[in-house]
Parts: sequence; C-alpha cells; structure tokens
Amino acid sequence: MFFTSTLVKAQNISIDGIQITPFNVTPDAMLSATIMNNGVTTIAVQTVSKLYNQDNLLLLTVKSASFSVVPGLNNSFSGSRKVAAVEYANNGQANYLKTTRSLSSGNFRVCVELTTVHTSETEDEFCDEIESDHNQYLYLISPSDDDCQNTKNPMLIWAHSEPFNVLSKGESFTMIVTEMKEKQSPEEAMNMNTPIMTKNNLLTHNLQYPYEARPLKEGASYAWLVQKVSNGVIVAKTDVWKFTVCDNRAPGIDPEIISLRTNIDGSYYIIKNNILQFKVEESTIEGAINCKIYTSARSVKQSFVVKNLSHQNADNTKKMGYNEYEIDLTSLNLVTGFHTLEVAEAAGKLYLIKFYVP
Repeated sequence: MFFTSTLVKAQNISIDGIQITPFNVTPDAMLSATIMNNGVTTIAVQTVSKLYNQDNLLLLTVKSASFSVVPGLNNSFSGSRKVAAVEYANNGQANYLKTTRSLSSGNFRVCVELTTVHTSETEDEFCDEIESDHNQYLYLISPSDDDCQNTKNPMLIWAHSEPFNVLSKGESFTMIVTEMKEKQSPEEAMNMNTPIMTKNNLLTHNLQYPYEARPLKEGASYAWLVQKVSNGVIVAKTDVWKFTVCDNRAPGIDPEIISLRTNIDGSYYIIKNNILQFKVEESTIEGAINCKIYTSARSVKQSFVVKNLSHQNADNTKKMGYNEYEIDLTSLNLVTGFHTLEVAEAAGKLYLIKFYVP
C-alpha cells in the first residue's frame, strides 16, 4: 500500500487550468479542468469543483464520476467526464445561476480539487478568478431624455439587467439628481454641481422624487443618473439624462388639465377635489369615447360619467376641434395611490393617463 501511494505521488498529477466563461456555467463546464499527468500510466481520478462569489459565499458544488487521465496533457473534456453530483446553494446568486446558467455581474472564484480514485488522496488543488460583466447594463426609462414634466415630484424609472437579489455584499445602486445651470450639459452638471437628491441602496426600479427632498422648480432643468456601486467604487452607470419641470405659469399651459397621451411615462396628474380633467386639443375625428379606470388594486371601473365641457350635450363624445372632459371620481371611492385612466376612441386608438389620488 505504501509503495502504490508513493508511485502515484511520483507521477505528479496536477491541474493546469479550468475553462469557464461567465455566460456558460453549467455542471458540465465545472468539470473542464485541464490536467497534466507527468507519469507513464493512465490513472483514474475524480474532481470536486466549487464556485464562490466575491464574498467567499459558496454557490455551486459539482462532483465528477471517476474518469481516466492519460500520460501528458489532458484537455478540458478528455477522459469521458461525467457529472456525479450537483448541489446549488440556497441564495439569490445561486438561484440565478441555476436558472440562467450564467453568472451575475461581479467577481467570482472557482476551485477544483483533484483526487486519485485508488488512494482517495488529494493530488492537487487549483483556484482561478472569474470576472463577469457581460450581463451588466443599466439604463434610464422615464422621464425620457429632455422631457418636460408637469409635476414637481416626477416618477423616476430605470432598469438593470439582473434581479436585486443577486447583489453581493457591498453592492448597491444609487440615483443622483442635480440641477443644471445655464449653458451646462447634463454631463457637466452631474460632474460639477452638488446633487440636490441622492438615493442610496435602491431596491426598486421606480422612485418618486421625494417630497422631503429639495423641491424642484418650475422652468428649471435637472440631470439624473443611476450608478452601481461595489464597496464604494462605481462599477457601472447609466447615461446622464435631462428633464425639465414645465413652467405652468407660462401662457397657454393649464396646470389643472392634462393632455391625452399614447403611453405612460413618469408624469402623472394629481387629483384635486375628486375631479379628473383631460383634454384633446386638436381633434379631427368625431365619435364616442370609452373610458375605463384601472385602480391600484388592478380592478376596473367603468360606471362613471364623462362630461365634455367644451360641447354641451356631448358626454362621452369627441367633437371636431378642442375637447375638454371632466370625470367626478367621488362615487368610485378610489384609495390613495396611483391609478390609470384608459381612453379609447371609436377608431380603436388608446390613450392613457396616470393619476394620483392623495
């Protein structure tokens, strides 16, 4: 027994590397170690491969069945390697890995332990670092770049490529808003001016500009972005976008009546005295309109009166030219929160208005 063990040791079996790409982390890929057999005989071996995140948290363990390594260099999948056992950890990154077969963004470490079947002794251990950023992107959604907002507390909407539960310790997202000075670009404002609002540790993609933050001013423009921060270092960020708070004091703009929109953006209408008003400024098509309200609880309200204030005896109808409508929400008993009005023309075109009931 002593002679056999010494003989195997003398053959000096070692791991030269492992071939794993961040976008293809499967149990089979975890067996892809390159193994050097400096001896003269074929030897049966097994491997145990473990994947850790940057906080040294174990994500995945893969054990191989016995396979053979011939003298010389054995490449990634030589020796008819097969998976014998797979165990994913119970955490966000491990669940993401199991579902997508790819790594979330960040730094990871894979370690492989090589043993001989005959002696069950560890012949070599090898670890390698994996940097994953192929799947890392951030982008802003609303307000769209250079948009004008009819509210001083707009909804700021952004997105990123991965779920929040795959963040490692020390990773977080931060939103920054800063006021732009005259003749400044959004990038210059972000780099040079003191932020008026910084929100750390974001865990949602929707953030209403806080009422307790420094108030936004009518007619002023603001630059904003979202950053990903890892242990105090910015590792990714969106483009810098600009939005302006509409100057509702300007002639021709009525702050109390909202224009119909074909899609929902970050703006919304604040209800006053349970009255919702909206308008169609230049109508060239006549016909009935159908209105529905989708509540915050996802129920649908259809039994309410839509008055056309611009054309007497024309309720629920759109006439040529300017049309201004009013809906009394009192009977609907809407709870505090965001709701959506859907307006459908007879021709089938849809308009949406997001509104907030205080």
